[in-house]
Amino acid sequence: MSAPISILVPIIGGKDRAQAIKNEMLIESRLDAAIDAFHDSQPPAMAEPVLSEQPINPDLQPGDSAMLGGEMRIQSPWSHD
Repeated sequence: MSAPISILVPIIGGKDRAQAIKNEMLIESRLDAAIDAFHDSQPPAMAEPVLSEQPINPDLQPGDSAMLGGEMRIQSPWSHD
């Protein structure tokens, strides 16, 4: 989120105003790039889920239920930080 240029740039005229607006936009784009680079360098906030799939167990899945496939799980790893 950025403030409108008219708030950030003091009231000046001509070339000075144009240069001030240009400088403000340059600073804003550099700051946005630095913020993005910082966020990209950080570790993920949450660990990836663990997906597991088991083969069909005929004792637990008799008849037509075997057509559904084996047991599937999604687990969230705990962090002890």
